[in-house]
Amino acid sequence: PWIKFLHRQNHNIILVDPNEIPYCIGYCDVFFQCDVKNSNRIRQFIEENGYDVDFFTSDQTDASTISVAQLSDYFGTRSNSLEAVERFSDKYVSREFINQKFGNHHLPKYAKVSNTQDLKKFQDDLREDIIVKPTDSQSSRGIFVVGKNDDPQMFLEQIEESLVGSRNNYLIAEEFIKGTEITIEGVVTEFGHKILAASRKKHFRTGIASDLEYPLDITTGLWDKISNFYNKIINSTGLRLGLTHTEFLINFETEQFYLVEMACRGGGTLIPSDIVNWVSGISPYQIFYHQLTRNETQVLDKLIPETRAAKLHFFEFPSGKVEQIYGVEKARNISGVHRLEFEFECGDCIQPACNDRGRQGFVIIKGETSEEVLKIQKKVYETIGVEYTKDEKLALC
Repeated sequence: PWIKFLHRQNHNIILVDPNEIPYCIGYCDVFFQCDVKNSNRIRQFIEENGYDVDFFTSDQTDASTISVAQLSDYFGTRSNSLEAVERFSDKYVSREFINQKFGNHHLPKYAKVSNTQDLKKFQDDLREDIIVKPTDSQSSRGIFVVGKNDDPQMFLEQIEESLVGSRNNYLIAEEFIKGTEITIEGVVTEFGHKILAASRKKHFRTGIASDLEYPLDITTGLWDKISNFYNKIINSTGLRLGLTHTEFLINFETEQFYLVEMACRGGGTLIPSDIVNWVSGISPYQIFYHQLTRNETQVLDKLIPETRAAKLHFFEFPSGKVEQIYGVEKARNISGVHRLEFEFECGDCIQPACNDRGRQGFVIIKGETSEEVLKIQKKVYETIGVEYTKDEKLALC
């Protein structure tokens, strides 16, 4: 969506993407197949071809935020500093920064781990269930849970897998906090950080989201505590511009809340481009674009979001080999269905996702109220369906 937006502004776009045939190649003028984390190779490509770049940018992914900052600094284009971006892109650095600035009251207990010995020490100190994550990944990749009575040696393979693809040689281990997860979408302005939308997040299982429901239903007092704390954090990081996406866990009985993670980019699966626009009445991309081009035409100190409803719902059908999919086009034409996509086709074997990127598809529903959105979701499920091959041997995927 961000590339399509820039394309509509008549920019010439150099796309960097590791895939041989990128999804959005049709909107770009130059394509360079490269790992987006390899900023040195990207820099060499630009210099060798003599390109004059106005700005570097990306959205809805953490993978390229460091490269954007590094390249912007090297070529002198408008962006956030590398120091500020690292406070978002590395979960351990993020925790340490917040701990030093604001204390650990709203942080889970955490530790840096590189091997089973580190994990065992943290387990002995904590004596509670532990969740382990890569420090610079997203979409729940590489996450696993270690029970308080589990032998950490059993998780050697998971540790090694979680370290693959990371810039760092360590993971972050945290106490496993039980509670309700919420997400917050915001934008950094010259008048400070502004919150545009928030949702309640539900899960199929640990780390795998099933629903994001807008607007967030929460008491005013608790919301004021969370939003004030969050705005203080962002305003202290040194971010100068751009979008933010953050997740908190809340215990509604005690009103205690914990920061799960924060990112200096918009949420994934079309959240800033399609959902925030609807629920808030404000275009995050328009604001971001004005900042990057220094076209200061909006009064950003008067952002007052509206409160329309929306839902990002992910599909999870039973496992098996798909023989037929029906009702998709009809469901897409239901009033209030903004976008509906399946990530599988007839003949594919499907199964429950092991991370957010492995989910089977999604639907974005828009309405004036949450009740209206739920009615539309019910219509979607009455319309779509998946049939599987009846041959048991073929059905075993």
